[in-house]
Amino acid sequence: MALLDLMNRMTLWHLRRQGFRSQTLDTSVSKVHYFEGQGEGQHAPIVMLHGIGSSAAGYADLMVRMKASVKKISAIDAPGHGMSTIPTQPFDADVIFQGVSEWLNDHIEEPSILYGNSLGGGMAVRYALEAPEKVKALVLSSPAGAPMAEDIESLKQKFRIKNRKDARAFMEDLYHKMPWYSWLFEGFIIQMMGREHIQQFFDVTGDEHSFSPEQLQSLKMPILFMWGESEKLLPQSNLTYYKEHLPSHAIVERPPRFGHSPHIERPRFIAKRVSSFLSTV
Repeated sequence: MALLDLMNRMTLWHLRRQGFRSQTLDTSVSKVHYFEGQGEGQHAPIVMLHGIGSSAAGYADLMVRMKASVKKISAIDAPGHGMSTIPTQPFDADVIFQGVSEWLNDHIEEPSILYGNSLGGGMAVRYALEAPEKVKALVLSSPAGAPMAEDIESLKQKFRIKNRKDARAFMEDLYHKMPWYSWLFEGFIIQMMGREHIQQFFDVTGDEHSFSPEQLQSLKMPILFMWGESEKLLPQSNLTYYKEHLPSHAIVERPPRFGHSPHIERPRFIAKRVSSFLSTV
């Protein structure tokens, strides 16, 4: 796992130079690592939740850019990801959410903004349903959580990455435009997604954690929902489901030149758009 360790060390060095701390919290499922730093703005604290197989490191540039807008910025390594330890329990969405929710319960001192991408978006919605008093607003970027009966097996296959060809195909789905240096990350993607517990997640995951229309309609807090025009990883049926069932006050946007993880490709735009959204909250 040398490539993963190197990526973690580089992120630590970068964020520490920007005034962020690297800390851990013991939860009932694992030791959860997180980055946290004080902001210079007046908006509520923001917490960033990543997708399956990824880590808080992917938010590094966005975290730095959000400092001017919010009071505090945090990004969590979900259990079994980044520098968090791997749970001993069977690795599924419930175990991941348990660790994330315990961290949120421990750290949220005032209603905060949850920014969630992919699985992290689904986790943000789930927490907002369980503890709405702690969530000031939701920012969802290509969130999981929609029913995918006929699409889930094809989605799982995208994450069965065994070689460089698979890694290239995955990155083509991830990005709006593949960076010229993407070949450097092929080995990293193979290691990141090939870990035994990550593959176990896809073995046991089905549609049991999808949100009902009634659950989505019950969300009262302000919501910014972004689904890029270049989204290729998740099926379009997810977008249709959310558009049909989010409450009427939710802002739904289809930004151009956005792939699955715009916080990596376009952190400057995301920081500007989120800051603009927060000024209306």
